Amino acid sequence: MLPRLSIATVVALAVFLSTTSLVDPAFGQAGLQITEVDPDGDQVEVTNMAAAQSTAFFPFCHQFNYSSAVGAGTSFAAGETKLFAVSGLNDVDTDLWLYQSFSFFDGNAIISGLKYGPNVNVGRTGVASGVGLWPSASAHAPAPPAGTTLAYDGFGFTPADWYIDETPTMGTADSTPVGSVTSELSFPSGVQTFEDVFLGDEVEAIAGWSKDDDSPSPGMFTVRCVNDVQGNIVNNLGSSRWLRIHDQNDADEENSFSTSAMVASAPLNYEFSFFVNVEAMGGGAAPRLMVQHHDGSDFADAWGLEFSGGGGNVVVTDMGGFDLSVGVFSLIAPTGLGDWIQVNLGVSFETSTLQVAINGGTPIALPINLDSGADKQNLRLRFDGSGSGNSSTVLIDDLTVIFEEPPVATYLDSFGQVKARF
Repeated sequence: MLPRLSIATVVALAVFLSTTSLVDPAFGQAGLQITEVDPDGDQVEVTNMAAAQSTAFFPFCHQFNYSSAVGAGTSFAAGETKLFAVSGLNDVDTDLWLYQSFSFFDGNAIISGLKYGPNVNVGRTGVASGVGLWPSASAHAPAPPAGTTLAYDGFGFTPADWYIDETPTMGTADSTPVGSVTSELSFPSGVQTFEDVFLGDEVEAIAGWSKDDDSPSPGMFTVRCVNDVQGNIVNNLGSSRWLRIHDQNDADEENSFSTSAMVASAPLNYEFSFFVNVEAMGGGAAPRLMVQHHDGSDFADAWGLEFSGGGGNVVVTDMGGFDLSVGVFSLIAPTGLGDWIQVNLGVSFETSTLQVAINGGTPIALPINLDSGADKQNLRLRFDGSGSGNSSTVLIDDLTVIFEEPPVATYLDSFGQVKARF
């Protein structure tokens, strides 16, 4: 389901799509985008991404079935959404394209569409990939289980732009129930899984978690609960869902999401652990998952993990005491694209050391010296892009925090027994 857009935004997006080199200008001219698919109910939602129009006869094509269409003379207001019956839609594996003519061998006649399910080279998928409307004949979005739909995030032409929606809203705008799920990251310890978040909901569903999006077009930066890896529904060590951070903003912007704050009772050592999965990473990308400490006015990056086209780096910022970056994994199996990677990040204020281990291996230790104006007790996690060329798709699961117990002062009583001092 496409997010609710203003008329001005819809028109601006249509202009962008009509001029981008990724697709033929026919997409912008026809202006129609498939935005939600219900295979179980043989229904397809189409949204007008352009100014008001009355269509010609636009046939749907799925597995060489051309029996359904957007009828000639169908009126769309700018931004309007309509539902259409598409007979015989396969529930588990099919392509689905909306054409502006009967030239089914011509990719330039495709207006929009997708492929879901793992079978390769189904229907006209190769035709669509030939004009940049789909990555390849093997690329696929996940097939939605009965009772769910497959919805479009509002921007792009890849499987990551489609997500399973566990609370379908065919024909109306999608929404996330903000703060409906309790945040489990807290002092003295907590584990944030995403098992209680509905598939398709954005990160704001978790109480106190927030997202900043300064992208020039809607849907360019999304953080959603999903259950697939590169289109394949899998399990991650018992998890059935996780977050997908999908950032297509190549402009000089910084999109981000942040957890709620964790406030310790004292300046205690702490450790974070989590799983990451790099699905796609642009050559110039360098998004970061950082531990931030409050500096008296706002939270600021101290240390964490940076992702790049070559792999992952441990980074320490000036606020953390030193400007450091050290490689900790390469994008080669078992830490390659599509692999789940376990990260343990421990901070010791007593030894002024940051230790990071990958997949249970030997930790890498870096020196730290948190700025004197920063609060050692007040911290959070933040994921952000890092300016130009930050196109990336990263999964995150099972965020865990543990604060070390404070030391207990002791003394010897008159009988030589060790006693706790309160």
